[in-house]
Amino acid sequence: MFIVAVVAVFGYAGNFAWNNEKRKSERKEREREEREGLARRAIESGMLRDHDRRNFARADEADPFDGMTPEEIAKLQEESAAGGGRFS
Repeated sequence: MFIVAVVAVFGYAGNFAWNNEKRKSERKEREREEREGLARRAIESGMLRDHDRRNFARADEADPFDGMTPEEIAKLQEESAAGGGRFS
């Protein structure tokens, strides 16, 4: 009986940890996709071409490229120019 109880407790804890990690990875993936979509829309709107809008230091405007490396931004810009974006 003791062994069954121990296995049940460890099974429950393992299942809880597994589900928690799965939810966390799904949330990170959704956040990455949202960030990428925002950046794609900013690129498609011409935000990188318009020199007046290149500065995102104003408090009323969020940086659509926040958390992205310059290489990722350049890759998205090239994809957008080629018309191969998912959101186009």
